[in-house]
Amino acid sequence: MDPHALAKHLSEHPLLLIGDSITQLQFESLSCLLGEYLNVPKKSDKALTGGNPQIKVSQLVYKNEQGDKALAIAFIRSDNLVRLGDFKVLDPHDDQGTLLSKGSNYPWRHLIPYFDYIVMNTGPHWRSNFKFGPARSQEELLKAYTAAMNSVFEALKEDVEPHQRVWLRTTPFGHTECSQYSVPQDIVVKPSKEPFEWNIFEQFNEVYAQLIAKQENDERFQLLDVSFTDYRGDAHSRPDKDCLHFCLPGPVDDWNRLLYHEISKLTYKSYNETINNL
Repeated sequence: MDPHALAKHLSEHPLLLIGDSITQLQFESLSCLLGEYLNVPKKSDKALTGGNPQIKVSQLVYKNEQGDKALAIAFIRSDNLVRLGDFKVLDPHDDQGTLLSKGSNYPWRHLIPYFDYIVMNTGPHWRSNFKFGPARSQEELLKAYTAAMNSVFEALKEDVEPHQRVWLRTTPFGHTECSQYSVPQDIVVKPSKEPFEWNIFEQFNEVYAQLIAKQENDERFQLLDVSFTDYRGDAHSRPDKDCLHFCLPGPVDDWNRLLYHEISKLTYKSYNETINNL
């Protein structure tokens, strides 16, 4: 991975990360990996709020040799990607609705035109709840999640231009009583339903995979599969107190190295097409 090359490229083709605190870790990882070349701007770009000052967008800018600064990476927290209840993809002044746990569910659709690359994910903030059915079952939860992601995908298909690329990042599950792990596992130990319903993440990931597969040859949409993280029960940030989030540096850095690889493939393909058309 070439940090300077990636930072410079993103200043010309900005990256947006959308999701919960796990996606925020991916943003923080990038800020560390590329930190020599990216800075937090003294003033945020107000255009990214969509006219709603309550919307918070974290930003990193690249400073070139001439001293000019360009937005390279941004993160917006949207725990569910849609409003729970009606599964609407929100506009900037829409009410976020009720959340199932502490966090934020900021609107993100207005940001799409500003970025060439988008990585998004939702999963851990989806729980069995009466909002999704009277039985509070995982079957109801999965049905609601699938309907919500269909709503997200319909918005993306409408908004994303041919030159843009969207990666739906899979959700790695947590590891119960993670203090028992001191090295990466040889075999993935899948979680049980209790206490946090991490067992359903695998089915959430399959929803992503099926949505992308249905698009056939639509190159705008890809899966960023980070399921290799499921082997890393040893890498959680607060063993037994937090067995879902990961340490930095750690496995999340590898998500960004994978993303770098995917972006490199795109730029290589674009270069070859340009050469062949000469």
